[in-house]
Amino acid sequence: MALISCSEWQMKKAILLSIFLCIFIGCGTYIRENRRQTYINHHQSLSLEKKQAILNGKLLIGMTREEVLASWGRPRKSNISEGSWGVDEQWIYGRHRRNFSDVCYVYFRNGILTSIQY
Repeated sequence: MALISCSEWQMKKAILLSIFLCIFIGCGTYIRENRRQTYINHHQSLSLEKKQAILNGKLLIGMTREEVLASWGRPRKSNISEGSWGVDEQWIYGRHRRNFSDVCYVYFRNGILTSIQY
């Protein structure tokens, strides 16, 4: 059995981590594209505009909750308010970082996208 020095072990760990990250990032892209295409395939009655938006990871005012999920995936967080007007939802995508934010807020009323705030 060969002995591995500490620096060799650290190098091997770094290489394995790099390989894992490349696979993980690549798989994430494939999963997003697959989710979008699968949704389009199962919803042939969508308008061409909505199909293109979903395939390109875009949102359009008037999309349903399901269409937004197909395009962007699950939000990091969601808030729901119910009242006599119906149901309002706020979906939060992205994350806060120190000194700036890359958060996007998506708003629905009764399951229909009404606004997007970057």
